[in-house]
Amino acid sequence: MRRLLTLLACALGAGLWAQTTRSADEWLTAMFNAYSQPLPAQQKATVSVVMTTSRNPQGEVIQRFVYTYTLEAPAKLNLTVQNTLMNTTTRVQSDGQRLTVQAPNRQPQEVLIANSGLALLEQLVAQDVVPTYDMVFVFGGKTKQEEFRKQVSQLKIVSEDEKQVVITGKIRNERNRDDDLRLVLDKATARLRVFQVTTQVKIEGTDGAFTLLMEFEPQKMEPREPIAPTKP
Repeated sequence: MRRLLTLLACALGAGLWAQTTRSADEWLTAMFNAYSQPLPAQQKATVSVVMTTSRNPQGEVIQRFVYTYTLEAPAKLNLTVQNTLMNTTTRVQSDGQRLTVQAPNRQPQEVLIANSGLALLEQLVAQDVVPTYDMVFVFGGKTKQEEFRKQVSQLKIVSEDEKQVVITGKIRNERNRDDDLRLVLDKATARLRVFQVTTQVKIEGTDGAFTLLMEFEPQKMEPREPIAPTKP
């Protein structure tokens, strides 16, 4: 999970497709608009870290987590994180006022977030839970969206069809260097299907890379009871 946190820090249908041509920057704006909608969303995502070396150019998955969650602005979240390599589960719940984290081999943690999406994101990181980028854009709102826009450059559309658009570019990391960025957006909704950042590094003296890969699978919303407030 720490490796994920480090990399994170470093890091419409066919008819509309026929009628509308957007630039990469316009698709970025459309994505932000999609994540600014107030409706709750249910989601499944696979978050992986892949290490590539000269000895293993195909890459090796060194961390993999399956996220199942519902999120609702400004600060409501029900999240289960399964570590598929370690076979452990972390559960996160926020009713907007309090965030509770139940992680393996740790006492449950509860912190106040006062209906602040930014506070929720900060506390997730503090509790070693990597927020997916849809969480960043929903809970961080305009602040995180514009921060992301300032970090990216050289955006271009590399492929596009009636179902999806693929955008590549650069994203500035915490070392003030540019990493490789790849976004795959759903054409109908402008939401993320894939978020990928690749950092070039030296591994045992040779060229290598770490790739943070987030793959999203939107789920059908099921009726659910409102999140009950946590007792003081």
